[in-house]
Amino acid sequence: MSLSSFRRQPQIPLDTIGRKKQLFLMKVWLLMFVSCCLLTGCASENGSPSNGNAAGNVSVASQVAGDYTGQWTASDGGTGKLRVSLKKPADAPWEATVGFTLEGDEASTTMKSVEVNGTHVLLAFGYEVQGRTGAAEMTGELAGDHLEGSYKVTMGEGNPGTWIASRSP
Repeated sequence: MSLSSFRRQPQIPLDTIGRKKQLFLMKVWLLMFVSCCLLTGCASENGSPSNGNAAGNVSVASQVAGDYTGQWTASDGGTGKLRVSLKKPADAPWEATVGFTLEGDEASTTMKSVEVNGTHVLLAFGYEVQGRTGAAEMTGELAGDHLEGSYKVTMGEGNPGTWIASRSP
């Protein structure tokens, strides 16, 4: 092999049009990135993501708080009416009430715990209906103007199931 075969091939520089295209594309991507960042910051209150546990976060509280009516459906096909009320007093923990019917009889309920994280709710309560006592846990998510989720009986007799409740006017 001769030395001439190892000569470096001259590099072809980008032409002026190619450089302009590359610079234009970089500017477009940078503009899109900055716009997305600004829109994300404007969409969330105080420039931070919404979280139901954040102090002073009124927007999520006002989204989830309210009175809801609907129904529950057990895995064995049983159904009944359901009422859920969620409130967030200023500088205080979430408050809730749950009411439901079993075969047309109104249950007496006592709230044990209420957790709201963003648009997700977890409600634990005790109940007495038709001479039976028990406890249940409901989990749900705000979807538009209704809450929906599932429940399980944590003490006493009963089948797990689903529930859905629409915001009352």
